[in-house]
Parts: sequence; C-alpha cells; structure tokens
Amino acid sequence: MKNHIKAKRLEKNVLQAQLADAIKCDKRTISRYETGDRAPSLEIAFRMADFLDINVDELFELDDN
Repeated sequence: MKNHIKAKRLEKNVLQAQLADAIKCDKRTISRYETGDRAPSLEIAFRMADFLDINVDELFELDDN
C-alpha cells in the first residue's frame, strides 16, 4: 500500500508533531507511517483523515502488486 500522508500533511501546513498530538500518538510514529516503515490501524487512518479534513482514500492507495 502506498500512502500520501506526508504530502497531504504538508499541503495543510501541519507539522508531524501537530498531527501526532491530534491523533494521540508519538511524532516518531507519524514519521514511520510517512516512510512506510509502519502502517496505521484503520482507526488511526480515519483520525488522520479527519484531522486533515480529507477522505481516507486520499491518504492511501493500493499497489498494483
């Protein structure tokens, strides 16, 4: 799965720390989500989308593989 978390966060001028505070997680976790080292749970994905005022499908896309 490919994610657009960083791009969408930057479009909204939101720092990693701000997103982390909003969804109740650590800033390092946001970094890991953005690099693809870790995948957020469905609940966290919805919280991120809600905070960024976008749809979840704008944050993620399935790979063709």
